[in-house]
Amino acid sequence: MTELNNDEIYCRDRVRRFDPDRATVIAFQPAATRPSLYALHAFNLEVAHLRETVSEPALGAMRLQWWRDALDNAASGREYHHSVLQPLAAAIRKHDLPADEFRRLLDAREMDLDALPPADLLAYARETGGVLTALAGRVVSGQAGNEDIGTAWALVGWLRAAAFFRRPLPESAGPRALAREAEALLAPGTDSYGRALAALARAYIRKLGQLGYDLADSRAAAPLRLRGWRIAFGRE
Repeated sequence: MTELNNDEIYCRDRVRRFDPDRATVIAFQPAATRPSLYALHAFNLEVAHLRETVSEPALGAMRLQWWRDALDNAASGREYHHSVLQPLAAAIRKHDLPADEFRRLLDAREMDLDALPPADLLAYARETGGVLTALAGRVVSGQAGNEDIGTAWALVGWLRAAAFFRRPLPESAGPRALAREAEALLAPGTDSYGRALAALARAYIRKLGQLGYDLADSRAAAPLRLRGWRIAFGRE
């Protein structure tokens, strides 16, 4: 097994700590793909948590622009040390990841800086979780992953965040309808990452249904227990 460098270890540890569900999905992927997947998901954490880490929206917008410029520079061979950027740039080169998909994701993250939820939550979910899943598919299979699966996962994540942070849902999207919309998107995965993520999304949707889609129930935000993982991945 190839030994990870310090930046790759940093990315792995960040994902394990702050995105444990997808970290477990990554653990089921071929070993050679994991450093790139950790870098990709560490980048996602960098831009997904801006709202919680900046004091005003303008600073968040500046950070998103920094990432646009950094990725453009990296594509031209002009990169500088950053614990996520360098492993990400290596993953982009190794797997020929399209710059347009990163731009889509960064543009969508501008919506996070608004205090109100996105008016079109489905479109937001596709441009964030859907794009990330498409990129992950390219890493594990050489072909774009199924954006619908990533979109569904993002919708499930929004429901869990609404329960944990008491984050509001769009007025037109109730928990039951949103969960059913997510479930309808869960077509068969075309790669091992997509299949694992879809199984996990189904397990969370099933759990929400068992709770009557009550986001005031603290169990709605809780991670799956071991048995839930085993069921999600067909182990019982």
